[in-house]
Amino acid sequence: MSYKFTNVATIKSPREVYVRVGLPISLTCEIIPTSDSGSLAEKSRVRWMHKGQEITSESDRGGISVDTDYRERKITSRLRVSMVTADDEGFYTCTQEATRQDSVKLSVVQAEHSEAMQRDAAYSKASRSGATLSLVIVYLLISKTIKTVVNIM
Repeated sequence: MSYKFTNVATIKSPREVYVRVGLPISLTCEIIPTSDSGSLAEKSRVRWMHKGQEITSESDRGGISVDTDYRERKITSRLRVSMVTADDEGFYTCTQEATRQDSVKLSVVQAEHSEAMQRDAAYSKASRSGATLSLVIVYLLISKTIKTVVNIM
């Protein structure tokens, strides 16, 4: 027997988010009914989970806030972390009773690593561009050679 969800949660971000240590992060989750006739009248609490634990503003960690706005056809919940640490890495899940949950992965990088990632990404993009240009030049040279051979015959 399968469970029928009456609502669906969607975290408005890429499936994997990269952030440097010390920077803030904000994740936004929207919960809507699964059908046009559905309603979000129930104000069941939206929960954010990380490493199997519920995230709350009262956490000993500090620097965390969760704000939730309940509307008739949509619930919006925002999780804010004022200063990311290495311990913040992992999956974040937005859930509510009778709601299909959604998760994103937060990858925390050190400053020097993020610069290396950007440098490597730029190098990789330049390499792909150079390879594409090389293929185009080879194609043009081969085409010209074939035309020359055909004209000789």
